[in-house]
Order: sequence, then C-alpha cells, then structure tokens
Amino acid sequence: MGILTAIMAACMNLVCVGIDILTLFLIIRIVLTRRTIGWLVPFDSAGSQLVNWFSGYLRRWWRRVMANTLTSQGCLIIGLIGLLVLRFLIVAIVRVF
Repeated sequence: MGILTAIMAACMNLVCVGIDILTLFLIIRIVLTRRTIGWLVPFDSAGSQLVNWFSGYLRRWWRRVMANTLTSQGCLIIGLIGLLVLRFLIVAIVRVF
C-alpha cells in the first residue's frame, strides 16, 4: 500500500468516525423523543447543536426533492438510515483499495 493510499484510507477513517458520532447522537435523540431516560439527557444536550444542524439540513434537502414535509421523527429516522448507508459505502470503497 502506497503512502497516498494510506493517507486516503486514514481520511476516510476520520469521516467514518464523524458519521459514527452523528449516528450516536441521532439514536439518542430518537430514543428520547419516545420516552425520557434521565441518564441520556446530558448526551442529548451535548449533541443537540449537531443534531439540529443535521436535521435542518436534511429538511431543506427534503423540501427541494419532495413535495411533502417531514415530521421530526421521520427526519431523524431518514437521516439515520442515510448516514448508515453512507458509512457502509465508504467502508466498501476503502476496502477495495
């Protein structure tokens, strides 16, 4: 493996770590919208700006593509599915090289 390939793999690994962090905060928000769990509330407040930014971005994208609007629960679930698909695609691309 060459140095350029190793640098590219390391960068993709950092992207996967970022996706994992956002995925964790999305799962926490989904759980907390269904019921309140006391020890998860600090985690939700720590990741609230990231989740709010991501859900706002996803809502704007959804309005451009589709005619209907998303609920907050639907936005979180669609975002979670999209992030997981993106992560698996990145892992598959890195394994090819």
